[in-house]
Order: sequence, then structure tokens, then C-alpha cells
Amino acid sequence: MGRELILFLIVFVCVTSNRLVAEYEIRVDLYTQYLPPWGGQGLNMASDAFPPEGVIELRMNVTFQGDGVPDKPVSYMINAPNGETYYATAFTQSDGIAVFEYSLPDSEDYFGRWTVKASVDIAGKMVSDTLYFLMGWLVEVVKIDAPAIAYKGETMDVTVMVTRICMQDPRDIMNMLLKYPSGCPKTDNDLLLYITVTDELNQPVATSKLDMTIITELDIYDLDDFVKTIGEQWMDHAYVILTQYSELANAVKNGAQISPWSFSGKAKIHANLITNCPGIPYCQEGSKYVWIKKSP
Repeated sequence: MGRELILFLIVFVCVTSNRLVAEYEIRVDLYTQYLPPWGGQGLNMASDAFPPEGVIELRMNVTFQGDGVPDKPVSYMINAPNGETYYATAFTQSDGIAVFEYSLPDSEDYFGRWTVKASVDIAGKMVSDTLYFLMGWLVEVVKIDAPAIAYKGETMDVTVMVTRICMQDPRDIMNMLLKYPSGCPKTDNDLLLYITVTDELNQPVATSKLDMTIITELDIYDLDDFVKTIGEQWMDHAYVILTQYSELANAVKNGAQISPWSFSGKAKIHANLITNCPGIPYCQEGSKYVWIKKSP
């Protein structure tokens, strides 16, 4: 075997060994405050959804040979669905985890899929991880079915179709994220459906309340695939959920008795999802028009 070949093999083995050691020794993981498997733990994974004004904690775990690396600056590049990009820097703590915390906007212009990339330099080697998550109404009213005509003094059946963009129980997410400065939750872990009917003169003439039963947690769908699919089709996300992820949709039926003294004419059904009374709304109001008439 010639000297040139031997030298080549030695260099190749050294370079390959160093690369494998470096890849083995350095580990990074970007995730949110949600517990596994919902926080995006692992490389290039998705986190479960966040509501508008929810406080998100971006956590970058940096380790070398299994030990946390302290006092290292981590850069965060955050891309919003509307094309805006934000930057931040946080230093790793004694456990090797850097935390950047911020509140999500409350405007629907920012609804959709967010992308976060966190990077850190260790001994001249740049390592990074990417995280994805959806931001929007965790639960929302997408459709209301009711008779075309509601009669005075009679009960009108109303069916409300609700979809969600989270795999965890939306009640638990709201309870976790919405807290007073003291740290106490703002919600009572409820999901209440309130139906109100207003008549032609905008007077409330019917009301009902239902404590919704909803599937608490789902693991039948791949979270990464779901976030990618919904993010790419956000403008039609309710339809995509209804047709491709039907377990994330619920049809809820309740009755509302129309007051006998209501005015005849065009009336409006208001459907609201509230955490508790007076509570915090999960989403904007859903509505549908009906006609109120005197019973035949």
C-alpha cells in the first residue's frame, strides 16, 4: 500500500471521527413550555397551538456530552405568518437552557403557522433547531344550523359546529397560559356554549347555556403533519379540519325558547364560547339569521 493511500486513509478516519464525535457531543433542542409530546421536543418538530395574546416560552436546550452548557448566547429568529421577522437573544442558564418569553399578537393578521429558528455557537460550530406552531382561536364556531323560521313561545333547536387547532384540551391550554400577575389562572377550566337570540328590534328574546363535552386530548394525528397542512392552508383551515381531521370537530346541539313577546321579523342567533362566567372568550362570536313569526 503506497504512502499516499495510507496518508489519505489516516486523514479520512480522523476527519470522520472528529465529525461523528462533534455531532454526538453537541445537542440542541428548541421547544415550548408544553410537556412532551406537545412542546416540539426533538429536532425540527412542531409544538401544539397557542391562542392570541398567549405567552409563549421558547426554550433552547444546549448540551455538550450530556451536560448543560451555561452562559452561551442563543439567537432566535421568529417568522410570523404575515411575513414579519423578529430577532431576540437569550443566554443559557446553569442548566444549559435559554428561555425567551413573549406575548403573541391579538390580531388575526398573525393567525397561522409561526416558524422559530434558534442557533448557538459552540467552539466554532454553529448548531440550530427549528420549531413550528399554529396561532389562532384554539376553538371556534364555524357553522350554525337552525330552522329558517322560529315561532314565538316555542323552543328552537340550534346545532353549533365547533373546530379546534390544538391536540391538547383547549381548556387546559387556556388555564395554563392565562394567569393573573399572582400566578393564579384566570379561567375555571370550563368551555361553555352560550346561545342568545335577538329579535328585529335587537332585543334579547332567547338564551341557553351548555357546558360542552369535548374530546380532551388527541394523539391519533401526527402533530407535525397537522401543523404543516393547516399552516399551508390556513385560509381554509376550518374546511380542512372538517374534511381531513374530523376528530377535531364537534357538533353541539341545544335548544333556545323564543319569548312570546318577541317582535316578528329578522332575528339573529349569537353563539359564544366562553371559559367561565363572565369569563374569557375562546373565539369571536358565531352568528346566523332566522325569522321569528307568530305560531300558526
